[in-house]
Amino acid sequence: MLDRSSKSIRDRLTDNRGGEVPPPAYVDQTTLFKRADYEGEIRQMKSEILDLQTQVSDLKKDISVIHDKIDSNFFILEEMLKKMLEGQTKILALEVKEGTDS
Repeated sequence: MLDRSSKSIRDRLTDNRGGEVPPPAYVDQTTLFKRADYEGEIRQMKSEILDLQTQVSDLKKDISVIHDKIDSNFFILEEMLKKMLEGQTKILALEVKEGTDS
């Protein structure tokens, strides 16, 4: 027979069907109150974690929008620079042509 002290905590807290076993009769009220406090704290932390996950998700969306706007601005700037360089190239070609004609 398996010694009760060698069982894991999980095995001691759950029965064979996977349900929770009620606390043994020898557990005093203070222990039960502490357990309830810890369970409340765990619920609170889970709620805070969910809130943080939502905030992180929203932040990722905001960053993505900003990234898209910056990409769009750089694309526009790139097109403007290309047109400017094309214009300067045409001017240089005309000046060179005028210089060779004289």
